[in-house]
Amino acid sequence: MRKLVTRIALLAAAVAVVAAAVVLYVRRADPYTVTAYFQDAGQVVKGNQVRIAGATIGTVSAVRLADDGQAAIELKIQDGDFDPLHEGTRAVLRNSALASVAGRIIVLEPGPNDAPKIRSGGTIAATDTRSATDIDQVLNAIDAKGRKYLQTLVRGGATALDGAEGSTNQALERLNPALAQTRRTVEELRSDEPALQRIVASSAAVADTLASNTDDLEQGLESAAVTLRATAAEREALRATIQRAPDFVRRANTTFASTRALLDESQPLLRELRPVAPRLARTLRLAEPLTREATPLLRDVRASLPALTDVLQKSPGFAGRVVPALSELTRTLQGYAPIVTEVRRYAPDLTSGLLTGFGGKAGGYYDANGHYARIAPVLNSAGLPDLLRPVLGGLVDVLGPLLGTGLTVPQTGQTNRCPGGGAQTHPDGSNPNPAGHDGRCDVTQVPLGGSNPVTPAAK
Repeated sequence: MRKLVTRIALLAAAVAVVAAAVVLYVRRADPYTVTAYFQDAGQVVKGNQVRIAGATIGTVSAVRLADDGQAAIELKIQDGDFDPLHEGTRAVLRNSALASVAGRIIVLEPGPNDAPKIRSGGTIAATDTRSATDIDQVLNAIDAKGRKYLQTLVRGGATALDGAEGSTNQALERLNPALAQTRRTVEELRSDEPALQRIVASSAAVADTLASNTDDLEQGLESAAVTLRATAAEREALRATIQRAPDFVRRANTTFASTRALLDESQPLLRELRPVAPRLARTLRLAEPLTREATPLLRDVRASLPALTDVLQKSPGFAGRVVPALSELTRTLQGYAPIVTEVRRYAPDLTSGLLTGFGGKAGGYYDANGHYARIAPVLNSAGLPDLLRPVLGGLVDVLGPLLGTGLTVPQTGQTNRCPGGGAQTHPDGSNPNPAGHDGRCDVTQVPLGGSNPVTPAAK
């Protein structure tokens, strides 16, 4: 019985070993594959190498067209160190040589090891792949004139580098790190395409602005050139200014230090002025038009200052002559004051005599149609013709005072009229007025027609 158990155990162990061997064989028979999607397969064929850092780790096992029109390239990874790859891995399609037509290689840039693993049969999206650029695409992008220049450059380069192959190779070897860094910089820019697009758009806007203001830009450059030429012409003065600058800076530091203490002292004043600041701002805004209008005035005043200065310089002598004359005139006018007082009372008579004697009488009237004038003839016996004077003269002299028509006889002996006696007596008795004459004037001497020899003023 014991022997039977032993045999069964040995048989089970053998079966387990065989199963493990089968699993290992099957796993080894099923290689690790990843499908990378490219916008353009770029003449990749089955069997092209897959490399990492120059070392071959696998081959291209299949190339097919995906449903979305992209190129699906299946990569078979044979190096166990890269089984599996991690997310973030990038695939770049490159040419193995410039003269190669179908000699393409796929270079992998592994993602970080702490990123999720890409299982066998997984994919690398098109956002993490880059197709190859053929030399004919570059040449086709150059026009005929550019190709001619390129040919001249190549021939000239061959002539220039003839005999300097060794140093050129050393320069290219040293240039390789710089080119690699440039490639990384370009890839970083490409990784943030929105920011790069914003930079390009902003640059385009700046270029458009500069292009639309070429005249201003040229004028600015010309002004800058004039400024630089003027600065160059004053090199000695500029050098002297720079030499004096340290002393000036030291003095400025002392001044600023004193100013700091002054500012500390002025803080209470500024706090007190803070409530007044809005009103002062409004006042300044209101005063702005005045200051703008005052600018031409101030300009004219400044132009007048020389003449004003000359006048002021001559004023003392002029004042020395004018002041005594004004004093004499004052004393003279004081002597004329009583005379002017007496004459002033006869101003209405003088005005009435001028208007009546030279202009006749006229009065303004208004009705529903507006303004109209009334004209009345003035006739007296002195103005009658010689033939009618004996007949109508007496009638005029009688009817004139009664009717008040202005048909009057010339008055004589009117030598002692009171003030206001040059016109008919007003119904309120305000004229003539003997006040100030102590009864020495005759209130009855007034023009005929409506005269009242006894007035309230006379009483």
